Amino acid sequence: DRAITYDVELYDALKIALISMDSTMRSNLGVSPPIDIMVLRPDVYETELNMRIEDDDPYFRGLRARWSEALRAAYQSIPPPPYGRKNLNPASLPRKLEPSLFEKKQIPAFAGMTS
Repeated sequence: DRAITYDVELYDALKIALISMDSTMRSNLGVSPPIDIMVLRPDVYETELNMRIEDDDPYFRGLRARWSEALRAAYQSIPPPPYGRKNLNPASLPRKLEPSLFEKKQIPAFAGMTS
């Protein structure tokens, strides 16, 4: 995996699991809070943590926002692929996409739909 190793600290693993849940929720509308969490350590017969994360949980909301920002920054730092264009000059490419390109009214498949 990209972030998990055998010796990762348990609560770092929990953070990565929450990031994974966020990604899953963004990709699959059938997945949503609440998220139930239970932490058990080997050879311990009591739960260390047993809780439910609701949609309005401050830590989870912050994690989601920071992860989105980090992904955007990572994406923007990667140069465009060189495939399919001869003599591509990256300096000539727009740095940002214009939001107007994605408005429903400009996409034929969305013609007649309202927000």
